[in-house]
Amino acid sequence: MQQDIITLAHGAGTRKSKELIARTIEILGSAYIGQLEDSSKLDFSGRLAITTDSFVVQPLFFSGGDIGKIAVCGTVNDLAVSGARALALSLALIIEEGLDFETFERIISSIRDTANSANVKIICGDTKVVRKGEADKIYINTTGIGCVVTSPEPSMKRVMTGDVIILTHSIGDHVISLLSAREGLGFDDVVRSDCAPLNHVLLPMLEKFSENVHSVRDVTRGGVAAVLHEYSEEINKIIEIDFNSIPLSHPTRMATDMLDVNPLYLANEGTACIFCSKDISEDLLDFLKTYSETDKSCIIGLVTELTGNDVYIINGEHKDVLPYQEDIMLPRLC
Repeated sequence: MQQDIITLAHGAGTRKSKELIARTIEILGSAYIGQLEDSSKLDFSGRLAITTDSFVVQPLFFSGGDIGKIAVCGTVNDLAVSGARALALSLALIIEEGLDFETFERIISSIRDTANSANVKIICGDTKVVRKGEADKIYINTTGIGCVVTSPEPSMKRVMTGDVIILTHSIGDHVISLLSAREGLGFDDVVRSDCAPLNHVLLPMLEKFSENVHSVRDVTRGGVAAVLHEYSEEINKIIEIDFNSIPLSHPTRMATDMLDVNPLYLANEGTACIFCSKDISEDLLDFLKTYSETDKSCIIGLVTELTGNDVYIINGEHKDVLPYQEDIMLPRLC
């Protein structure tokens, strides 16, 4: 029996192209509100936030998520940490010739479910089919449009001396989940990706604590270390973190020790890094711990009064520079 696969004809403006688009829209269901015109229109008033991202995840499916779920979560979360409520997403697909429709429909179904969970609609899209070997099964790009709903808005420029730094989830789970699925490491049953939309947590948080939550960042590529270095360089202040405060699950710690990688450099897909005033930090932690996605929130460090662009990690009586990563530690996963 011949496998039902996507061919070059599905991306060539043929009847098959129309069938592919119709099939996609049928799966998306109520999550799609586009008009099948050359552009979609939105009624809008207020301050606009726009973000875009591309997703090249390998493997496509893993414990806790898949490329479709990440494509929605990554863009929705980027809007949320900016104080913006997601209004709409675009969805662009680059598909490798030969991808089977069963896999394709599974991904589109995940996009639908995650968009519904995040309360965001898909309003436009595009499909391209490339020849075998020109892509890695499927690549996804999503652009998000949001309305800024918090004031003052979170910004790196608002971070100041004495701010404490909070992480909302244990780190490294996402990459270990992906790597375990890809390489058969055996952690699939005990390590799940943190991939999740955080807008239903972060927006109420920012509305409640907007004066004292100065900045929020979605901790993705480069991990916590990259985020901290970006902030240190932007505000020209030395940042210190406590090694023993870093949230890390036991299985992920075992995996990173086995692979000899530092989890502070690993990507996450449902973890936020928050810079806030010390005097509200405990109230903020209490708030975050009422949500399942952020119930592991904890303080990991602070912004010091010292001028400089370094990040230090403290382990007992020892203080060492946390280097800015120069090269990749692992092969591309996402």
